[in-house]
Amino acid sequence: SLKEENAGATITLTVASDQNAVLANIRRYVSAYNDMEATLRALGRYDAASAQGGPMLGDWLLNGVRNAMVRGATDSVASAGAVYSSLAAIGITTGSDGKLQIDSERLEAALQSSPAAVAALFGADDGIAARLDDKIEELLASDGSIAARSDNLADAQEQIDAASRRLDERMATVEQRYLAQFTALDSLMAQMNSTSNYLTQQLASL
Repeated sequence: SLKEENAGATITLTVASDQNAVLANIRRYVSAYNDMEATLRALGRYDAASAQGGPMLGDWLLNGVRNAMVRGATDSVASAGAVYSSLAAIGITTGSDGKLQIDSERLEAALQSSPAAVAALFGADDGIAARLDDKIEELLASDGSIAARSDNLADAQEQIDAASRRLDERMATVEQRYLAQFTALDSLMAQMNSTSNYLTQQLASL
């Protein structure tokens, strides 16, 4: 930091890579990705013990979003070169739970060996950040998959509500018909009881 003038003095300015800051940013990215993966899995989970499923269990949209995020993060990046063209190449691999895990030694070795390649892996035009950003914008666009799915669900809910109203109306009509039939039957039964009582009295007097 140049804080004041010092005429005639020689100032040495060293420009160097801050590897600790780079490592911290990569770890933040991995943490954010793992949070996303946990959320997506929770939405599509199935708990056999309680026989309960997540709110989007089996939903094609959830699976599509997850697959797109996985490809965006793990596919190779051509501009990063042949050696460090993927997360796996710098020590960031996918575990059995779908979350990313870091091999710190391999990551630090990659940064020491070729910091430019690691930078390109994340920050190039075809890098991980750009790919994920493009995919997220596509998914969240007004004409994207999520909006289309939301519209479809809203339409389906309207159809269900309309069908429910029609069923209620039919049930009300059936209820009125049965009520009229039961009322008529009750009246007939009363008449028959009255006739039966009359006949019983007449027979008793004979």
